[in-house]
This record gives sequence, C-alpha cells and structure tokens, in this order.
Amino acid sequence: MHSLSVSFRVAVAVRRVHTKGLSLVANMLRVVAILDTMWDWRSKTSEAGYRDAPRYFRINPLNTSGKRLYKLIGPNAALLVTDACRELVSSSKEHGTPDPKWLFENLTTLKNLDRMDVLLVCGKVAQSTYAKCGFDDEGIRVLHILHPAARTWTKDLIQKVTLEISNGRPAQQKEIRTDLG
Repeated sequence: MHSLSVSFRVAVAVRRVHTKGLSLVANMLRVVAILDTMWDWRSKTSEAGYRDAPRYFRINPLNTSGKRLYKLIGPNAALLVTDACRELVSSSKEHGTPDPKWLFENLTTLKNLDRMDVLLVCGKVAQSTYAKCGFDDEGIRVLHILHPAARTWTKDLIQKVTLEISNGRPAQQKEIRTDLG
C-alpha cells in the first residue's frame, strides 16, 4: 500500500511538471525559420541514420546561423528550422537543390501541428523556394530576411527584425517584407 501511495504521488508530481511545461510552450511565440541547406557537421546527421535533411529540427545555438536566429527571436520564443533543400551537404559552402514540394510538405506538417506564429524566410534560396511552394500562410506572420549567417547584418537591422518577430502574435498581417534579402 505504501508503494502505491508513493507511485501515485510521483505520477501526480510528474503530471504537474509536464502540464506546466506544456503551458509554457503554448504561451511562447512559435517561430519557424526556413534556411537553404543543412550541412552534415561532423557527419552527425548521417551517422544518426538520415540520408536527407530532417524535415524540421532545433538548430545548434552555437553555430553562426543558430546563434543569430536565437538572438533574433529572444528568450520567450520557441524555434524550429526547416530547409528549402532536401539534401545533406558536407560543408557550409555547399548547397543542395531547392525543392518546393519538400518545403511545402514540411511547412504544412508544422502548421497542422499548430507550431507556427511567425515564419522567417531566410536568404535568397529559401525565399525563391518559398515563393514556388504554394504554402497557405494565412494567419502566420511571414518575414523575408537575410540569411542569418550573412555578413551584412547590422545592430539596427537586428533590432528591427527582433521587434517585428516579437510582434508576431496575434497575426496582424499576412506578410511583412523587411526588404532585407
């Protein structure tokens, strides 16, 4: 009887923590960023069994793109990334082939999971592929921005984009162009 009582208390405590965590995520701004190609840093992705890029993922906050994206969205937002190209490449200097169908499927999956308040379309490859994919972005704020690893970001531009992202909910406009990229 004692072990049942302990198990019950543990289950209730776990449920409280789990529910509290879900409500925190539910109250956070949900941002999806489209980049061009995923490079297979140190073969970590291919060693994990992937032949194509994952459909969406959490970007490493220590690489150049990840660092900039996390700076742009701030601490009160959740970030997922998808790519415009399906292939994994072996270095940051390589690029895959843009695949509008792949991107459409990824964005539709994320939208159906209710995972998107703001969509960042990052760089020319992502912007071109996004324009061709036919994704229904109704109710989502769309920002066309420079690629996060671009060298032309300035403090003023970072502040401007950060402000636009933080104004992401509720969706007030279908698309916001920041003429950045």
